[in-house]
Amino acid sequence: MRFAIHQQHILSIGLLLIGMHSATLSGVSQETIKKWEGSFDERTHYADFASFQSRFPFESVSKTPALKSQVPALDVLEEALQPWGESKAIENLAMQVLMGENALRLRQLHALYSLYKADLETHFSKSNLPHSFIWLPALVNQFNHAHSNGSQNAGLWNNTKELALNQGLTISSKIDERFIPDKSTQAAISSLLKLQRRFPENPERVLVAYVKGMAYATRWTGKPGYDADLDEWLALYKVISRLMVNVQLEDRSLDWVQLMAEWNALPCNQIVLRSDVLKQMSMTETELNQLIPWWIGNSIGCEELTNRQVRLPVLGPLASQSTISTDASTTIPLETLDEPIAESAAYDEGIKCLLHEVKEGDTLWNISKRYPGTTPEWITEINGIKDYIRIGQVLCIPRIP
Repeated sequence: MRFAIHQQHILSIGLLLIGMHSATLSGVSQETIKKWEGSFDERTHYADFASFQSRFPFESVSKTPALKSQVPALDVLEEALQPWGESKAIENLAMQVLMGENALRLRQLHALYSLYKADLETHFSKSNLPHSFIWLPALVNQFNHAHSNGSQNAGLWNNTKELALNQGLTISSKIDERFIPDKSTQAAISSLLKLQRRFPENPERVLVAYVKGMAYATRWTGKPGYDADLDEWLALYKVISRLMVNVQLEDRSLDWVQLMAEWNALPCNQIVLRSDVLKQMSMTETELNQLIPWWIGNSIGCEELTNRQVRLPVLGPLASQSTISTDASTTIPLETLDEPIAESAAYDEGIKCLLHEVKEGDTLWNISKRYPGTTPEWITEINGIKDYIRIGQVLCIPRIP
């Protein structure tokens, strides 16, 4: 991996670490970042991480972590996100959320990443995706492998059911493999690679297409100012992706291994009933759904449990769990998701986009004449145009081989 010193960036973060409470935040909506903060704090109370924090407390940490003397160079996605750092008020707010209380949330976020690190790093190392795409789960569901918003999106990467089935994942009345981090990551990378082939020179548009859909990504201007909520979300993404590699944070992977070794294997005699597990392990339905989210039926065979090496903590009643919802409306920071995530039917992966920003006087007819081989009808269909094109709108123009 290429390393370099980024003096200006390190200085900027260092100043924020020292004087973040003096930042001026007037005029910032704060909605998206504050919503992420609330959702993340809920995530730290879910059964798996609550058990981790009980075993390895964060409260004993009394010193803000230091910056690394050498940090990885910005990858192409991070370079593309630089314009969303121009609002220092928004960037400072994101810093405060993550670095407050001696960087408690940043430490917790990195510990959650450590839970999934082996799967994430293994699959990303085999792809040609910019590494900073690895932080997407931190933004869409706060690194929660059990996340679900019903039948549409589920798992660590919010995979659609259609995408998962196309990738060969099992989804039945008893098992949903979207909730298995290894499987979820493989499916997500496949989707991101398709989007990267569509937008080979615009990783920021790949990111937005994954989160808000292809139709939105093709009409998005690709510049700050088009969507205030999205601007704030991208600014938070930029901050998280840098802090996770710039700050000296302890790898907690072995702590997770040790913790789960202390958990109990489920006793099994041919078949296990969900009702029996809840009673024997002294846990609620919410806790069980968090710990074994891929088990969606009322019973399961012993072979399946053994193959997946299922172990559970004895939690007992957790008062805080009874008030925590795993509904998507409280965990996804962008309420404006108007398309299924990375919908596979919305585009032909063989088509690559030339991006055209609509100017005054443009029509579909004269735009098509500038790009030989295209037609107004083709541009209309690919971009999902239902009425008119508008000044500032960005169109995907098929790149003819």
